[in-house]
Amino acid sequence: MKRIGLIGILLCSFALVAQTSKPAKPAQDFRIAGTAYDASSGQTLPGARISLGSTEGNKVPDRSVLTGPDGAFAFDHLFADKYQMYGEAVGFPQQGFEQHEAPYLTGIVVGAGIDSEHLVFRLQRGSVISGAVSDEFNDPVRQANVMLFRRGIDNGRFSTHFAREAQTDDQGHYKFAPLLPGTYFVAVSARPWYTHSALELTTQTESRASQQVIENMKRLDVAFPLTYYSGVSDSSDATPIAVRSGDRVTADLALHSVPSAAVTIKTSPPQNGRMPFIRLSQQVFGDYDLPSQFEQRNRGEDMLFTGIAPGSYLAHITIPGGDHDRVQEIEVSGDTVLDPETMGASGSASIKGIVRMASGSPASREAVILIRNHKTGRNEGRRVDEQGTFEFDNLLPGTYEVSIANNGNVYLLDMAASNAKINGRAVTIAGTSSVDLAITLGKGMGEIHGVAQRDGKGLGGTMVVLVPVNADYNSVLFRRDQSDSDGTFTLPRVVPGKYSVVAIEGGWDLEWSRSEVLKPYLAKAETVEVAANGKYDIKVQVQSK
Repeated sequence: MKRIGLIGILLCSFALVAQTSKPAKPAQDFRIAGTAYDASSGQTLPGARISLGSTEGNKVPDRSVLTGPDGAFAFDHLFADKYQMYGEAVGFPQQGFEQHEAPYLTGIVVGAGIDSEHLVFRLQRGSVISGAVSDEFNDPVRQANVMLFRRGIDNGRFSTHFAREAQTDDQGHYKFAPLLPGTYFVAVSARPWYTHSALELTTQTESRASQQVIENMKRLDVAFPLTYYSGVSDSSDATPIAVRSGDRVTADLALHSVPSAAVTIKTSPPQNGRMPFIRLSQQVFGDYDLPSQFEQRNRGEDMLFTGIAPGSYLAHITIPGGDHDRVQEIEVSGDTVLDPETMGASGSASIKGIVRMASGSPASREAVILIRNHKTGRNEGRRVDEQGTFEFDNLLPGTYEVSIANNGNVYLLDMAASNAKINGRAVTIAGTSSVDLAITLGKGMGEIHGVAQRDGKGLGGTMVVLVPVNADYNSVLFRRDQSDSDGTFTLPRVVPGKYSVVAIEGGWDLEWSRSEVLKPYLAKAETVEVAANGKYDIKVQVQSK
């Protein structure tokens, strides 16, 4: 069952009273009961708050109890229904019952002949990553931006994605808590407080200053490279931090300054009397676009960025009145000069498109066209205008998967393109191509209900995956769920087409969107062809990882 949405909801004690004060009919007098445990130690967990709510109508949990001295909890006078349950305690962040990769958890089915009174709720203790950031003089680096990244399954593939960030305090300390078990990376972006650009020296100042003063200023013209734990400047060399339940991990980082570089942007003459907008960024773990810290000043009619650590950057330039933004990969070393008028090769591809319903009517203005870069996993969206058109610019060459969002029961039925190759729902752009894309939308998605079974009995906590044909180029068609305590699952909003359904016990760390990973399981999968507005009931045999 997919989590319906509960974070930070305060449950008042009178809510429990209100829910239980109404007498229930005997036929509706069911019970959920169990014991909460510390997943690490196996000890019972007294004083934990267990929250419960029906999944019907997207309700949030509306009642809660505290576990007793033996970790036991119970909810009485329940209607036959399907419930979502969460637990939390001091040192234990809020988490769902048998929660795996968020937001999936096991729903608890209550009814006649169903045992819902012997539940075992294992709570993962919160973990901490903390440390200190210092410079080469062993002084604390204050107000450094510390970023936490987590490696895991995202859209069916292993990737490292941004989790959260923090700033160091006046002692250079930072802390991330509470964290659930996983593999993490830490990166730090900062500027030396004492940095002083040598480019601030004017000819007049330089003629009056002593050579020692000039050399001292040059020695202070330094920057900190983006630094990963433990002490490297390339994300591919970063040290992973494996965090288990309840771990307290220390990850100190020492920053070492390097002579800074400068980037001059030629802006004369100004476009339409306005200066271009410039942004420099670095790609972190392939898809996180980190804005770079620098100082900006004028150099005649040009723009000068100083205090930049040498390295690889993306330069984003918006030309006032221009057709689209321009972006280019640059290698900064020493004094680098960029002319926006020459930027138009790598990184300036675009997609212009029109959207129509299969009936020929225009698409809703609420529709949003999404594109996802196959390599980086980065998503972008554009709302369709009154004419049914949309535009993406500032695109790097590559393969982008297209989908539609925010448009009710409508789905992408077909598309055609000029200056690009189409495979499934993927569009491949080469060089600086300007792609024209025509999208046809259909209406009426299906829904699949089923039971994940082993030896004829429903099995809860199992990962269920709906696999489309040509899976590598149709990732937006995948659907997933976690089977509830009786083995039932629901796969909603299914785009019409042919699919296979697999249920894999312990499959939460599989790259489920890769065809080569799924291939061994497809031989025992259930196949289904979904029609517009179709509803289906199937049984799927659970396979072991």
